Amino acid sequence: MSLPAKPILTLAEAAAGWNVTPRDVACYALDDNLTLSVVVKDIQVEEGEYVENYTGEWHFSSYGERSMTGILDVYGYDIWPVFQNDNAIINRFKTPNGAGRLSICDTNGLSISSSDLVLRHEEYIRFAQKYDLPVARGKAQGGPGLKLQYDWDAFWIRAFKRFYNDGFPSTQAALVRELIDWFSIHYESCPDTSTVKKKISRLWKELQIS
Repeated sequence: MSLPAKPILTLAEAAAGWNVTPRDVACYALDDNLTLSVVVKDIQVEEGEYVENYTGEWHFSSYGERSMTGILDVYGYDIWPVFQNDNAIINRFKTPNGAGRLSICDTNGLSISSSDLVLRHEEYIRFAQKYDLPVARGKAQGGPGLKLQYDWDAFWIRAFKRFYNDGFPSTQAALVRELIDWFSIHYESCPDTSTVKKKISRLWKELQIS
């Protein structure tokens, strides 16, 4: 008996299957060519739509608030700061039918990182078939020989090759993003941003890179 397909793929899984970086995948969400999502639990949202009144002015008409749990779609431009500042604050979600608006009730919004971004399985398949891209089975990985640890030796080799060949990046955050992108291309999974930042921060301080 084989495992069923997972309902979602991480951004790193999709990027590795297509031999691109997570940032490349996110680029396709900017023009709605691809829809990215996040998994949420018990988040309060206000549902409604903008309507035009008899004077020609537009205003938001609320249908009320409700708590939502599940996979919710996001706007490409809303999540793009993840690839510039390591995180983004979003205040809305896409509606299932593409009409109306789902606004997050918390005025602080929802903070997300690259590890929070996923693709619905059906969206992954749709995009791959449209552009004749390889389609991973999307099943849980397991069995003998499963590597539970990241290859940190290869990580350090990659970091020093970067320094030797291309010099130092402008900021520590830029280096962290580069290394996460490298992980996502060469391995089935990649560590989260905070883990890579902890690994590299001491070296960064010792070298006194500004």
